[in-house]
Amino acid sequence: MTSPGVEQTLTDADFGLIDWTGGDSLYVSGYDLLYPETGPAVAALLDRYRPATLLVDPGPLVAEVPADLLDRVLAVTDVLSLNERELRILGEDDTGGRLRLLDRLPETGAVVARVGAEGAWLHRRGRAPELIPSLPVTVVDSTGAGDAHAGALLAGLAGGLELPEAVRLANAAGALAVTRAGSATGPTSAELAAALG
Repeated sequence: MTSPGVEQTLTDADFGLIDWTGGDSLYVSGYDLLYPETGPAVAALLDRYRPATLLVDPGPLVAEVPADLLDRVLAVTDVLSLNERELRILGEDDTGGRLRLLDRLPETGAVVARVGAEGAWLHRRGRAPELIPSLPVTVVDSTGAGDAHAGALLAGLAGGLELPEAVRLANAAGALAVTRAGSATGPTSAELAAALG
């Protein structure tokens, strides 16, 4: 259950108070784009500021994000991270085939399609889709797995990993997250390092 708070009323002025640098990584959730004030403010921020990496996870309510707003954000997205259900909502029906969604991203943009226990498909222009496997685990609770995946993916990229290795790290984070009950179950750096050996 989520309960909207201050994140639903962020404005362009609020984002103007942040001392952005060229090396920043930015995560945008589809929930942010749903709010009448915050969504347009996020899009306006991205019109004038380009982080080193912009990762967008549209989330389960992607169909409710205004289409023009989603298009503005996707047009500058470096990595779009989403699950199979969200892909279907956006008109895709084959995670292992070429995604039309890539055409909505910049030339260098990538789509990371999470497919549960199998891992995630990495889609990039001019390359065959690549399935990056996950770790075998016993699932206790899948709540928060996508968040753990997206967070680790962005952290890996910010730490200098190439995209396939960052997806591998994210797959491990998602796998470890589902072995615990609750929504805030992302692993620590040490747990990730141990799991990846």
